[in-house]
Amino acid sequence: GQLDINTVQHQHFQPIDNLLIAGYTPATQWMRITIRPTSTAHIELRIRPTYLDEITLYSPDPQQPGKWLKKVTGDRHAHQKRDRHNAITHGFVIDGHKVPTVYYLKLHTTSTSLMHVEALPDDEASLKEMRQHILVVIYLAIMLWLGFWSANDFISKPQLLTGLFTFYQLAHIFYALAILGYLAPWTPTDQPALNDTLTSIAILT
Repeated sequence: GQLDINTVQHQHFQPIDNLLIAGYTPATQWMRITIRPTSTAHIELRIRPTYLDEITLYSPDPQQPGKWLKKVTGDRHAHQKRDRHNAITHGFVIDGHKVPTVYYLKLHTTSTSLMHVEALPDDEASLKEMRQHILVVIYLAIMLWLGFWSANDFISKPQLLTGLFTFYQLAHIFYALAILGYLAPWTPTDQPALNDTLTSIAILT
C-alpha cells in the first residue's frame, strides 16, 4: 500500500481473469488491465461489488507521456462525485484508443478484496445497469409482498414466529438495498462514509 504507481508498474503481475479474489486482508491489491484498440470514443470500467471502500484508477496522461492521471471511487466517496454518477455500480469512464492501453487499479478495502472488472462501451454498460435495476425491482417486489403478507398475518393472528419473520424481511430488504449499492445516492455528499457504515450495519443485522 506504500508503493506509488511508478514503482508498481515495474512489478511482476500474475495473470487472472476479470475477477480478483484475495479474501479478507489489510494488504492493498493492484490490478493491471490492458484495453484493446477500439473505435469507441469512451469505455466504461464497470466494477463490482458496490461495498468496496476505495478503488483508484491510474491512467496514462496523454499530455505528459510517462505521467499518470488518478481518479478515485468507492463506497466511502460521494455518489454524486463519482465518474459514473448515473450508475449504481462503481467504475470509471476512460477514452477509447486506437492502440492497446494499460491502466492500473488499486484496491484498498476493509471488506473482502473481491473485485470484478469489465471494460464495456458506454451503451453496453448502460444496458447492463438497466437489466440489473429490473432484476432488483422484481426481487424486492417479492420480498415486500412476503413482508406485507407476514405483517398482515401477524396483525390478524399475533404469533412470535410471524413477527420475527416480518422483522427479518424488513432487515433483508435493507440488506439487499445496501449490498447492491442503492443506499449511496441517498447519502449526503458531505458524509459519504455514512454509506459504508450503513452497509456494515445492514450486513450485521
